[in-house]
Amino acid sequence: MRRNLRIALAGLLAGLICLALLSRPSPARAAEETVHVTLITGEAVTVTVRTDGTKVYSRPSRSMPSQPSSGVASNSIGGGHSAEIDGLFFDIDYLIDNGYHKLSYLPVVLTAPDRQSLPALAALAAATGGRVTYVSRLIPAVAVELPLAGVAQSAGAIAATPAASGLWLDATARADLSVSVPHIGANLVWANGYRGEGTIIAVLDTGINSAHDFLDDLDDNPATTDPKVLESLDFTDTTPDDIQGHGTHVASTAAGTGAGTGKTGVAPQAYLWSIKVLGGSSGVGLTSWILAGLDYAALGPDMEANTGDEADVINMSLGNPVNTDGRDPLAAAVDAAVAAGRVVVVSAGNRGPNASTLGTPGVAWDAITVGAKSLIDTKRPSPAGGRRRTCG
Repeated sequence: MRRNLRIALAGLLAGLICLALLSRPSPARAAEETVHVTLITGEAVTVTVRTDGTKVYSRPSRSMPSQPSSGVASNSIGGGHSAEIDGLFFDIDYLIDNGYHKLSYLPVVLTAPDRQSLPALAALAAATGGRVTYVSRLIPAVAVELPLAGVAQSAGAIAATPAASGLWLDATARADLSVSVPHIGANLVWANGYRGEGTIIAVLDTGINSAHDFLDDLDDNPATTDPKVLESLDFTDTTPDDIQGHGTHVASTAAGTGAGTGKTGVAPQAYLWSIKVLGGSSGVGLTSWILAGLDYAALGPDMEANTGDEADVINMSLGNPVNTDGRDPLAAAVDAAVAAGRVVVVSAGNRGPNASTLGTPGVAWDAITVGAKSLIDTKRPSPAGGRRRTCG
Protein backbone atom coordinates (compact mmCIF):
# COMPACT_ATOMS: atom_id res chain seq x y z
CA MET A 1 0.00 0.00 0.00
CA ARG A 2 2.77 2.44 0.97
CA ARG A 3 4.66 1.68 -2.25
CA ASN A 4 1.52 2.22 -4.34
CA LEU A 5 1.02 5.56 -2.62
CA ARG A 6 4.62 6.55 -3.31
CA ILE A 7 4.25 5.67 -6.98
CA ALA A 8 0.95 7.56 -7.27
CA LEU A 9 2.48 10.64 -5.67
CA ALA A 10 5.55 10.41 -7.86
CA GLY A 11 3.35 10.28 -10.93
CA LEU A 12 1.52 13.40 -9.82
CA LEU A 13 4.74 15.22 -9.05
CA ALA A 14 6.04 14.20 -12.46
CA GLY A 15 3.02 15.80 -14.04
CA LEU A 16 3.62 19.15 -12.42
CA ILE A 17 7.34 19.73 -12.91
CA CYS A 18 8.48 22.17 -15.56
CA LEU A 19 11.99 23.50 -15.20
CA ALA A 20 14.00 26.14 -16.97
CA LEU A 21 17.64 25.76 -15.97
CA LEU A 22 19.71 28.08 -18.04
CA SER A 23 23.34 29.15 -17.95
CA ARG A 24 23.02 32.90 -17.69
CA PRO A 25 24.17 34.89 -20.73
CA SER A 26 26.62 37.64 -19.92
CA PRO A 27 24.53 40.75 -19.19
CA ALA A 28 25.15 44.11 -20.78
CA ARG A 29 27.96 45.95 -18.98
CA ALA A 30 28.68 49.60 -18.33
CA ALA A 31 32.30 49.16 -19.40
CA GLU A 32 34.44 46.63 -21.21
CA GLU A 33 35.98 44.08 -18.84
CA THR A 34 38.99 41.80 -19.17
CA VAL A 35 38.93 38.55 -17.20
CA HIS A 36 41.39 35.69 -16.90
CA VAL A 37 40.33 32.05 -16.76
CA THR A 38 42.67 29.26 -15.70
CA LEU A 39 41.84 25.89 -17.25
CA ILE A 40 42.38 22.54 -15.59
CA THR A 41 45.45 22.17 -17.84
CA GLY A 42 46.96 25.21 -16.09
CA GLU A 43 46.74 27.35 -19.20
CA ALA A 44 45.36 30.86 -18.89
CA VAL A 45 42.78 32.32 -21.26
CA THR A 46 42.26 36.06 -21.40
CA VAL A 47 38.73 37.09 -22.30
CA THR A 48 37.52 40.56 -23.10
CA VAL A 49 33.82 40.97 -22.27
CA ARG A 50 32.37 43.81 -24.30
CA THR A 51 29.62 46.15 -23.14
CA ASP A 52 27.02 44.22 -25.15
CA GLY A 53 27.98 40.94 -23.40
CA THR A 54 29.87 39.40 -26.31
CA LYS A 55 33.32 37.96 -25.64
CA VAL A 56 36.68 38.04 -27.40
CA TYR A 57 39.06 35.21 -26.48
CA SER A 58 42.79 34.74 -26.54
CA ARG A 59 43.26 31.05 -27.33
CA PRO A 60 45.63 29.05 -25.15
CA SER A 61 48.63 27.42 -26.77
CA ARG A 62 47.16 23.96 -26.24
CA SER A 63 44.20 23.14 -28.46
CA MET A 64 41.03 22.56 -26.50
CA PRO A 65 38.75 19.53 -26.97
CA SER A 66 36.07 19.73 -29.63
CA GLN A 67 32.55 20.49 -28.41
CA PRO A 68 33.76 21.58 -24.96
CA SER A 69 30.28 22.54 -23.80
CA SER A 70 28.83 19.05 -24.29
CA GLY A 71 29.65 18.01 -20.74
CA VAL A 72 30.76 14.62 -22.05
CA ALA A 73 33.97 13.49 -20.45
CA SER A 74 37.06 12.87 -22.56
CA ASN A 75 40.64 11.78 -21.92
CA SER A 76 42.72 14.93 -22.23
CA ILE A 77 45.14 15.18 -19.29
CA GLY A 78 47.29 12.79 -17.33
CA GLY A 79 49.64 10.07 -18.50
CA GLY A 80 49.38 6.28 -18.56
CA HIS A 81 45.97 5.55 -17.06
CA SER A 82 43.88 8.68 -17.60
CA ALA A 83 40.55 9.29 -15.95
CA GLU A 84 37.79 10.94 -17.94
CA ILE A 85 37.72 14.73 -17.87
CA ASP A 86 34.53 16.79 -17.84
CA GLY A 87 34.14 18.97 -20.94
CA LEU A 88 32.90 21.84 -18.75
CA PHE A 89 36.49 22.42 -17.60
CA PHE A 90 37.09 23.80 -21.09
CA ASP A 91 33.82 25.67 -21.56
CA ILE A 92 35.10 29.21 -21.10
CA ASP A 93 31.67 30.85 -21.39
CA TYR A 94 30.29 28.58 -18.68
CA LEU A 95 33.25 29.22 -16.38
CA ILE A 96 32.91 32.98 -16.72
CA ASP A 97 29.11 33.18 -16.60
CA ASN A 98 29.06 31.12 -13.40
CA GLY A 99 31.89 32.98 -11.66
CA TYR A 100 34.59 30.30 -11.60
CA HIS A 101 37.18 32.81 -12.85
CA LYS A 102 36.81 34.71 -9.56
CA LEU A 103 37.97 31.75 -7.46
CA SER A 104 41.51 30.98 -6.32
CA TYR A 105 40.77 27.28 -6.66
CA LEU A 106 39.02 24.91 -9.05
CA PRO A 107 36.07 23.05 -7.46
CA VAL A 108 36.12 19.45 -8.68
CA VAL A 109 34.12 16.28 -8.07
CA LEU A 110 36.35 13.22 -8.35
CA THR A 111 34.77 9.84 -9.02
CA ALA A 112 36.35 6.47 -8.27
CA PRO A 113 35.67 3.13 -9.98
CA ASP A 114 34.47 1.70 -6.66
CA ARG A 115 34.12 2.68 -3.02
CA GLN A 116 37.27 0.78 -2.05
CA SER A 117 39.31 3.19 -4.19
CA LEU A 118 37.81 6.30 -2.61
CA PRO A 119 40.16 6.68 0.42
CA ALA A 120 43.22 6.50 -1.83
CA LEU A 121 41.68 9.04 -4.21
CA ALA A 122 40.84 11.47 -1.39
CA ALA A 123 44.31 11.05 0.09
CA LEU A 124 45.98 11.77 -3.26
CA ALA A 125 43.83 14.86 -3.77
CA ALA A 126 44.87 16.14 -0.34
CA ALA A 127 48.52 15.30 -0.97
CA THR A 128 48.49 17.38 -4.14
CA GLY A 129 47.21 20.42 -2.23
CA GLY A 130 43.46 19.88 -2.58
CA ARG A 131 40.92 20.47 0.17
CA VAL A 132 38.28 17.76 0.52
CA THR A 133 34.86 19.37 1.08
CA TYR A 134 32.48 16.40 0.83
CA VAL A 135 32.52 12.62 0.46
CA SER A 136 29.38 11.13 -1.12
CA ARG A 137 27.71 8.10 0.41
CA LEU A 138 25.51 7.15 -2.55
CA ILE A 139 28.31 7.00 -5.13
CA PRO A 140 32.12 6.71 -4.89
CA ALA A 141 32.83 10.43 -5.27
CA VAL A 142 34.60 13.17 -3.36
CA ALA A 143 34.36 16.96 -3.79
CA VAL A 144 37.71 18.75 -3.74
CA GLU A 145 38.97 22.31 -4.14
CA LEU A 146 42.21 22.28 -6.16
CA PRO A 147 44.32 25.48 -5.84
CA LEU A 148 44.85 27.14 -9.22
CA ALA A 149 48.55 27.37 -8.49
CA GLY A 150 49.76 23.97 -9.67
CA VAL A 151 46.31 22.81 -10.82
CA ALA A 152 47.74 21.12 -13.92
CA GLN A 153 50.12 18.99 -11.86
CA SER A 154 47.43 18.15 -9.28
CA ALA A 155 44.82 17.25 -11.88
CA GLY A 156 47.34 15.31 -13.95
CA ALA A 157 48.43 13.23 -10.97
CA ILE A 158 44.82 12.50 -10.02
CA ALA A 159 43.83 11.61 -13.59
CA ALA A 160 46.78 9.22 -13.85
CA THR A 161 45.89 7.14 -10.79
CA PRO A 162 43.74 4.01 -11.21
CA ALA A 163 41.85 5.21 -8.12
CA ALA A 164 40.19 7.89 -10.29
CA SER A 165 37.58 7.20 -12.94
CA GLY A 166 36.62 10.80 -13.65
CA LEU A 167 37.26 14.47 -12.89
CA TRP A 168 34.11 16.60 -13.07
CA LEU A 169 33.60 20.30 -12.55
CA ASP A 170 31.63 20.98 -9.36
CA ALA A 171 29.04 22.58 -11.61
CA THR A 172 26.15 24.85 -10.73
CA ALA A 173 22.45 24.02 -10.92
CA ARG A 174 19.56 26.47 -11.13
CA ALA A 175 15.85 26.43 -10.54
CA ASP A 176 12.52 27.61 -11.96
CA LEU A 177 9.01 26.13 -12.05
CA SER A 178 5.61 26.45 -13.76
CA VAL A 179 2.77 24.16 -12.70
CA SER A 180 -0.97 23.56 -12.71
CA VAL A 181 -2.21 21.05 -10.13
CA PRO A 182 -5.78 20.57 -11.42
CA HIS A 183 -4.55 20.07 -14.98
CA ILE A 184 -2.68 16.90 -14.07
CA GLY A 185 -5.73 15.20 -12.57
CA ALA A 186 -4.80 15.35 -8.89
CA ASN A 187 -8.51 15.43 -7.98
CA LEU A 188 -8.98 12.01 -9.59
CA VAL A 189 -6.25 10.56 -7.40
CA TRP A 190 -7.74 12.21 -4.32
CA ALA A 191 -11.08 10.59 -5.17
CA ASN A 192 -9.38 7.19 -4.90
CA GLY A 193 -8.16 7.96 -1.41
CA TYR A 194 -4.62 9.08 -2.14
CA ARG A 195 -3.79 12.41 -0.51
CA GLY A 196 -0.27 11.66 0.66
CA GLU A 197 -0.97 10.38 4.16
CA GLY A 198 2.19 9.09 5.82
CA THR A 199 4.41 9.85 2.84
CA ILE A 200 7.57 11.96 3.12
CA ILE A 201 8.56 14.11 0.15
CA ALA A 202 12.12 15.45 0.27
CA VAL A 203 12.31 18.73 -1.63
CA LEU A 204 15.88 19.44 -2.77
CA ASP A 205 15.70 23.12 -3.54
CA THR A 206 16.19 26.61 -2.05
CA GLY A 207 14.70 25.63 1.31
CA ILE A 208 11.11 25.81 2.60
CA ASN A 209 9.42 28.49 4.67
CA SER A 210 7.74 26.22 7.21
CA ALA A 211 5.75 29.15 8.63
CA HIS A 212 3.85 29.62 5.34
CA ASP A 213 0.09 29.20 5.83
CA PHE A 214 0.05 26.33 3.31
CA LEU A 215 2.93 24.49 4.98
CA ASP A 216 2.78 25.12 8.72
CA ASP A 217 0.65 22.07 9.56
CA LEU A 218 -1.35 19.18 8.14
CA ASP A 219 -4.91 20.25 8.87
CA ASP A 220 -4.95 24.09 8.91
CA ASN A 221 -6.18 23.94 12.49
CA PRO A 222 -4.19 26.26 14.78
CA ALA A 223 -5.39 24.31 17.82
CA THR A 224 -3.49 21.18 16.78
CA THR A 225 0.25 20.53 16.73
CA ASP A 226 0.97 18.60 13.56
CA PRO A 227 3.89 20.16 11.66
CA LYS A 228 4.18 19.34 7.97
CA VAL A 229 7.89 20.12 7.55
CA LEU A 230 9.61 17.44 9.64
CA GLU A 231 13.23 18.11 8.67
CA SER A 232 15.02 21.29 7.64
CA LEU A 233 18.64 20.98 6.53
CA ASP A 234 21.02 23.35 4.77
CA PHE A 235 23.88 22.04 2.62
CA THR A 236 24.77 25.42 1.08
CA ASP A 237 27.16 28.13 2.22
CA THR A 238 24.31 30.64 2.59
CA THR A 239 21.53 31.25 5.10
CA PRO A 240 19.22 28.27 5.80
CA ASP A 241 16.18 30.45 5.05
CA ASP A 242 14.42 30.29 1.68
CA ILE A 243 15.55 33.67 0.39
CA GLN A 244 14.68 32.94 -3.22
CA GLY A 245 11.22 31.47 -2.59
CA HIS A 246 11.42 28.70 -5.19
CA GLY A 247 11.59 25.85 -2.70
CA THR A 248 8.55 27.12 -0.80
CA HIS A 249 6.65 27.37 -4.08
CA VAL A 250 7.62 23.82 -5.07
CA ALA A 251 6.72 22.48 -1.61
CA SER A 252 3.32 24.23 -1.68
CA THR A 253 2.59 22.81 -5.10
CA ALA A 254 3.62 19.32 -4.01
CA ALA A 255 2.01 19.19 -0.56
CA GLY A 256 0.45 22.51 0.43
CA THR A 257 -2.84 22.42 2.35
CA GLY A 258 -4.18 25.57 0.70
CA ALA A 259 -5.22 27.06 4.05
CA GLY A 260 -8.82 27.40 2.88
CA THR A 261 -7.95 29.20 -0.36
CA GLY A 262 -8.69 26.24 -2.63
CA LYS A 263 -5.09 26.27 -3.86
CA THR A 264 -4.36 22.79 -2.54
CA GLY A 265 -1.14 20.99 -3.45
CA VAL A 266 -0.90 17.61 -5.13
CA ALA A 267 -0.48 15.61 -1.89
CA PRO A 268 -1.85 17.83 0.89
CA GLN A 269 -1.49 15.18 3.60
CA ALA A 270 2.16 14.39 2.84
CA TYR A 271 5.01 15.40 5.09
CA LEU A 272 7.97 17.39 3.80
CA TRP A 273 11.70 17.49 4.26
CA SER A 274 13.30 20.82 3.43
CA ILE A 275 16.73 20.05 2.02
CA LYS A 276 18.40 23.25 0.92
CA VAL A 277 20.93 22.68 -1.87
CA LEU A 278 20.41 25.91 -3.84
CA GLY A 279 21.52 29.17 -2.24
CA GLY A 280 21.39 32.92 -2.64
CA SER A 281 18.75 35.10 -4.23
CA SER A 282 19.21 33.37 -7.60
CA GLY A 283 18.77 29.80 -6.40
CA VAL A 284 22.15 28.40 -7.44
CA GLY A 285 23.92 25.36 -5.99
CA LEU A 286 27.07 23.33 -6.52
CA THR A 287 26.99 19.68 -7.52
CA SER A 288 28.63 18.77 -4.20
CA TRP A 289 25.82 20.45 -2.24
CA ILE A 290 23.22 18.47 -4.20
CA LEU A 291 25.15 15.22 -3.66
CA ALA A 292 25.04 15.88 0.09
CA GLY A 293 21.30 16.53 -0.04
CA LEU A 294 20.69 13.37 -2.05
CA ASP A 295 22.66 11.33 0.48
CA TYR A 296 20.44 12.55 3.31
CA ALA A 297 17.16 12.16 1.43
CA ALA A 298 17.94 8.67 0.12
CA LEU A 299 19.73 7.22 3.14
CA GLY A 300 18.27 9.18 6.06
CA PRO A 301 20.07 10.51 9.14
CA ASP A 302 21.87 7.20 9.76
CA MET A 303 23.29 7.20 6.19
CA GLU A 304 22.24 3.58 5.72
CA ALA A 305 19.82 2.38 3.04
CA ASN A 306 16.38 1.01 3.88
CA THR A 307 16.43 1.37 7.65
CA GLY A 308 13.11 3.23 7.69
CA ASP A 309 14.38 6.78 8.24
CA GLU A 310 14.55 7.81 4.58
CA ALA A 311 12.27 9.99 2.46
CA ASP A 312 9.79 8.15 0.23
CA VAL A 313 9.88 10.54 -2.74
CA ILE A 314 12.66 12.94 -3.75
CA ASN A 315 11.72 15.98 -5.82
CA MET A 316 14.50 17.76 -7.73
CA SER A 317 13.28 20.82 -9.59
CA LEU A 318 16.86 21.70 -10.41
CA GLY A 319 19.62 20.82 -12.81
CA ASN A 320 22.36 21.81 -15.18
CA PRO A 321 21.58 22.25 -18.90
CA VAL A 322 24.70 20.33 -19.95
CA ASN A 323 23.86 16.95 -21.49
CA THR A 324 25.93 13.92 -20.50
CA ASP A 325 25.67 10.18 -21.02
CA GLY A 326 24.52 9.63 -17.44
CA ARG A 327 27.94 8.97 -15.93
CA ASP A 328 28.28 12.42 -14.37
CA PRO A 329 28.08 12.56 -10.55
CA LEU A 330 24.56 14.03 -10.30
CA ALA A 331 22.97 11.50 -12.65
CA ALA A 332 24.89 8.63 -11.05
CA ALA A 333 23.76 9.70 -7.58
CA VAL A 334 20.11 9.87 -8.68
CA ASP A 335 20.36 6.34 -10.08
CA ALA A 336 21.94 5.20 -6.82
CA ALA A 337 19.08 6.78 -4.85
CA VAL A 338 16.57 4.84 -6.94
CA ALA A 339 18.59 1.66 -6.39
CA ALA A 340 18.34 2.39 -2.66
CA GLY A 341 14.54 2.27 -2.94
CA ARG A 342 13.62 5.92 -3.39
CA VAL A 343 11.36 7.37 -6.08
CA VAL A 344 13.15 10.33 -7.66
CA VAL A 345 11.33 12.89 -9.82
CA VAL A 346 13.58 15.25 -11.80
CA SER A 347 12.91 18.04 -14.26
CA ALA A 348 14.03 17.63 -17.85
CA GLY A 349 15.12 21.25 -18.13
CA ASN A 350 14.33 23.55 -21.01
CA ARG A 351 17.78 23.87 -22.50
CA GLY A 352 19.79 20.86 -23.58
CA PRO A 353 22.67 21.31 -26.05
CA ASN A 354 20.46 20.29 -28.97
CA ALA A 355 16.78 19.71 -29.70
CA SER A 356 15.23 16.89 -27.65
CA THR A 357 18.18 16.50 -25.30
CA LEU A 358 18.22 16.63 -21.51
CA GLY A 359 20.29 18.29 -18.84
CA THR A 360 21.66 16.54 -15.78
CA PRO A 361 20.42 14.94 -13.57
CA GLY A 362 17.50 14.56 -15.96
CA VAL A 363 19.66 12.18 -18.01
CA ALA A 364 19.74 9.68 -15.12
CA TRP A 365 18.57 6.30 -16.39
CA ASP A 366 16.27 5.50 -13.46
CA ALA A 367 14.78 8.89 -12.61
CA ILE A 368 11.24 9.94 -13.54
CA THR A 369 12.32 12.82 -15.78
CA VAL A 370 9.61 15.24 -16.80
CA GLY A 371 9.29 17.76 -19.60
CA ALA A 372 6.65 20.45 -19.92
CA LYS A 373 3.34 20.94 -21.68
CA SER A 374 0.84 23.75 -21.95
CA LEU A 375 -2.65 23.91 -20.45
CA ILE A 376 -4.06 22.73 -23.79
CA ASP A 377 -1.87 19.61 -23.74
CA THR A 378 0.70 20.68 -26.29
CA LYS A 379 4.40 20.36 -25.65
CA ARG A 380 6.03 23.64 -24.82
CA PRO A 381 8.49 24.88 -27.47
CA SER A 382 11.67 24.12 -25.61
CA PRO A 383 14.79 22.19 -26.67
CA ALA A 384 14.49 19.69 -23.80
CA GLY A 385 11.58 17.70 -25.08
CA GLY A 386 11.95 14.64 -22.88
CA ARG A 387 14.16 12.46 -25.08
CA ARG A 388 17.40 11.13 -23.69
CA ARG A 389 20.45 11.40 -25.90
CA THR A 390 22.94 8.57 -25.64
CA CYS A 391 26.54 9.75 -25.90
CA GLY A 392 29.67 7.86 -26.71
